[in-house]
Amino acid sequence: MQVQDYRTMIIGITGTEKGMTLAQYNSAYDLIRKLSSDHNILHHGDCLGADAEFHVIAEEFGFRIHIHPPLNSSFHFGKLSC
Repeated sequence: MQVQDYRTMIIGITGTEKGMTLAQYNSAYDLIRKLSSDHNILHHGDCLGADAEFHVIAEEFGFRIHIHPPLNSSFHFGKLSC
């Protein structure tokens, strides 16, 4: 019987509400692509900008996502499918 090794990586992100620069976005995309697994988890603050952008990338590559909504709801990007 073969035993599968499932290791979970937990990544946390917080960033500017103005979003990532193109270089930051490309780096984030490459990192998440390399780490893609439905065993990995992304935590973020559910804010507009970088949090929202990183969420979309992680979702594309099968990460489980946990959000920590901001106290000020005007900054909430509202991705409630997590």
